Amino acid sequence: MDNERLLANLGRIPTVPLLLAFLFYYIGYGYYSFMGAEDSPLTSKKKQVVAAKEENGRIKEKIKKAIEFSKSLEAKKSEIQGLVQELNGMKATLSESFDVPEFMKMIITEAKKTGLVVLALKPTSQGKKEYYSESAFELSFKGAYVQLLVFLDRLAQAQKVIRTDHLVIKPKGSPYARYVELEGTVQIKGFSYLGTKADEIAQGSPEVPQSTGGAQ
Repeated sequence: MDNERLLANLGRIPTVPLLLAFLFYYIGYGYYSFMGAEDSPLTSKKKQVVAAKEENGRIKEKIKKAIEFSKSLEAKKSEIQGLVQELNGMKATLSESFDVPEFMKMIITEAKKTGLVVLALKPTSQGKKEYYSESAFELSFKGAYVQLLVFLDRLAQAQKVIRTDHLVIKPKGSPYARYVELEGTVQIKGFSYLGTKADEIAQGSPEVPQSTGGAQ
């Protein structure tokens, strides 16, 4: 009797709405699992896409920096080449040895060519810098102003690097003369090239053997 009553009650339950409700629940749960769950395939793919975009951005930034570095490297190369040429030019004008008697003789000779009278010429100091050494001399002279100008100009045009400092002059004799004679002193410096570590490396590097040709 109870079984018959239970079957009768089950027969009165609407099966179609229940099936539809179950179907909607199953689809909704599947949709939520696909769209919103932390471990869903869609969420995983979204994370992969975001990570790929971030990595792409980092790669683009690295490429940009590499291009900028390449441009700055070319500029540095040009700057270094200019400095090398400048250094080679200075080395051509600076000998690696300094002959004091020869330098003093050159100064006296140039003074005589202009008519400037050399009263005294003596070494005063010698010092070393990072790449060169300098030797200073004091020249005491007598002559006209134009003779002094020509003498200093001849020193400026000499093949060697020469520097003049501490020029002191005063009139000598009558100020009413046609050419006012001057007397004074001037410091004259000569220089010699000491070399650098780069020169030592270049001198110590082995020579590249040249090919003699022909079969061995």
